[in-house]
Amino acid sequence: MIMLRRLCSHRSLTGLSVISTGSLVPCHKIQKRSCGDFHSPSGVLPHASARVLPGFVSEAEEESLVQECSKYVDHLDYQYDHWDGVIRGYRETEKSRWSPENSAVVERMRRAAFGNDVTIRPRVHVLDLSADGYIMPHVDSVKFCGDTIAGLSLLSDCVMRFKHEKEPEKMVDVFLPRLSLYVITGDARYLYTHEVLKAEESVFRGTPVQRGRRMSFICRQPVARPANQQTVLPNLNSAFDAENKPVYS
Repeated sequence: MIMLRRLCSHRSLTGLSVISTGSLVPCHKIQKRSCGDFHSPSGVLPHASARVLPGFVSEAEEESLVQECSKYVDHLDYQYDHWDGVIRGYRETEKSRWSPENSAVVERMRRAAFGNDVTIRPRVHVLDLSADGYIMPHVDSVKFCGDTIAGLSLLSDCVMRFKHEKEPEKMVDVFLPRLSLYVITGDARYLYTHEVLKAEESVFRGTPVQRGRRMSFICRQPVARPANQQTVLPNLNSAFDAENKPVYS
């Protein structure tokens, strides 16, 4: 899996803000309709760059995406012993070819998260998390992932928690509604761990969040490298159809 945990960052801390749609805005001014809902249980706002776009896909688009991917994962058992110890209760695959209607949704997601001029990995990481599954705190490795990570949250609401690696008292919870798109970059990408809370821990602003099976579709910006340098990426221990082998080309 692409999500490896550790990195050392020398980036300096920036102001207390998150990225809204197109500009930096103080956290207390963020509106849920345009940029998701952020809450700091520690009373400290994050030095973060994150945005959430609620209602990014329709229920019909969600159904189509889930149906296309389910035929590759439904026969798999949920795993509770992830190879780098980050995820519990998951199954996964990667896809680069889509039906025409789903291809349009994936392309819209890429444009919204990365713009038109940024190269991203051609394969989408599909992560199917069981109702009792969760993702533990981690920072995606700089060996395999560039500046920006984006994901569609389908089938269930959830709470994603950001915690500063060096100052864990700096913590913020982000509500990810079903059908939303999240984008992590900048300080949120490099200075904060992120995690998806367990069902029994999923509380936002004092209200329990009903967790069910969650399927996320994750795109990552590749690491910038010299043209003559190649990186061998780890294989996913999951099922792939013939069109998607090898995992990385």
